[in-house]
Amino acid sequence: MPYRINTPQVSSETIDGEAIIIDFISGAYFSTDKLGAVIWEKLKAGLPTEHIVNEIKQRYPNQAEECGQAIAHFIAQLESEKLVVADAGEVNTAAATNQDQACYPEQYAAPLLNKYTDMQDLLLLDPIHETDAQGWPMRKKQDGE
Repeated sequence: MPYRINTPQVSSETIDGEAIIIDFISGAYFSTDKLGAVIWEKLKAGLPTEHIVNEIKQRYPNQAEECGQAIAHFIAQLESEKLVVADAGEVNTAAATNQDQACYPEQYAAPLLNKYTDMQDLLLLDPIHETDAQGWPMRKKQDGE
């Protein structure tokens, strides 16, 4: 099944093999590296899950059985956090031919999604309406503060 990144609610950047993902509705941010970042980039490119799983199984044939389950679990986490949504649109076959752009780790390790909520207040702060004269990230003082 193809998935798409849940934009504009979700924004991401992959830097040095680590994907940083921000959900502007919940205020949570996420990180994933190694194989997780590869999968994230392939989902961003519009590749269907089956293609991603098959490609990774070919890359790590000794872990082929484990790969399928781990990737399904990882994508289920992304979907449950509303970072990706099912997409009934057209599959991106052009991205499928550009397989070597991903930085695969040498050794297989199941993809992990790390969730952080320590900056929720700042990420959810409305920089126009909820800040004081100093600007973001200085929140306006509420009555009684």
